Amino acid sequence: MAFAETRLRGNREILESSQTVKITLAELVMNGDVLGITGATWVRSAHASSEHPLLIALDDGPSGGEIRASQMAVVKVVTTSGNVGTAGTVVALNDSGNYVAAGGGLPDVGVIATIGSDSLSATMVIFPQIQQTTSVRA
Repeated sequence: MAFAETRLRGNREILESSQTVKITLAELVMNGDVLGITGATWVRSAHASSEHPLLIALDDGPSGGEIRASQMAVVKVVTTSGNVGTAGTVVALNDSGNYVAAGGGLPDVGVIATIGSDSLSATMVIFPQIQQTTSVRA
């Protein structure tokens, strides 16, 4: 099954994170959003955007607001039994900023760690710099 986050981004739950940093936002973000920097401001990074994914938002925040962010987080998302994926599936961002199975030129940002016992959720390790640490295998 191909993985896809199927609910609104606001249904994400941050379970754990690495060290945090406080940043000021240039637009509204929700917890679990992957963030990139443009100029000197932090924005939500999506497939179609030019902002390279760097951090994960640990809080919701308005434009101009200050939130905590991290380079790595464990994020639980809601999905459906038809879109749950499997442990080990590499995840990426689509144009809406939702998590989906990697492929099609989308930026890889993490991996599914576990699937909920109800098959309606997935817990992922999100590490935006995964693109820079993965290698191409022949």
